[in-house]
Amino acid sequence: MITDGAGRVDGVFSQEELAKVVKYMSKMTKHYTCDTGNSFSGISQDHMMYPWFCEHIFNRIKELTPVDVQLLFGSYLYETAPFKLHSDYYHSSKGKPYMAFLIPISVDDDMTQTERVNTVIFNEEDTYVDNDAEHKSYSPELWHKNRTFKENNAVGHELLGHLPKEDLECLTIKTVANWRLGSVIYWDERYLHSSDNFVQNGVTSKQALVIHTYVV
Repeated sequence: MITDGAGRVDGVFSQEELAKVVKYMSKMTKHYTCDTGNSFSGISQDHMMYPWFCEHIFNRIKELTPVDVQLLFGSYLYETAPFKLHSDYYHSSKGKPYMAFLIPISVDDDMTQTERVNTVIFNEEDTYVDNDAEHKSYSPELWHKNRTFKENNAVGHELLGHLPKEDLECLTIKTVANWRLGSVIYWDERYLHSSDNFVQNGVTSKQALVIHTYVV
């Protein structure tokens, strides 16, 4: 059960359950992010496989939440470049953004290697948090304008070498969520977060299911 604004719940899925889902989602149409080249294969509410995704994945997520959470969309992520600092709160086309969920799948396409990587979640919230459904992306410019220096900040952290010092000076770490097969990592969509600098540790790629949710 979710007990905080960010964390990890272990033992939610079996390897077999995840392998069956990835078998189908990895063959779906891929959409690439312009800044990293990472790919997402997504299932939104109007997708023909939406009921299938709910049955096999999202209904299990709902059992972890204390509120009546709704699925905005779920994606199969193939990440080859570490995501930098961002929040997910801009996914506000329906209701109020709630939690993001990440289900680790594999590292370098190997399900036995997930614990080599992490997701880092910070205490700081996005400086752009409102109900403007037309705001379709995280705004680093607004973060740069409003960020403030923090004591006990993240400067020099071994996992965050891909983030600029100017950002790290204004960030404090809430949790470092190590990837574990079968687990669910979650965070409030307002929280700033990033990948770890996995390429520095000899990892070429990592794969996961990523879910964005809302409440009404």
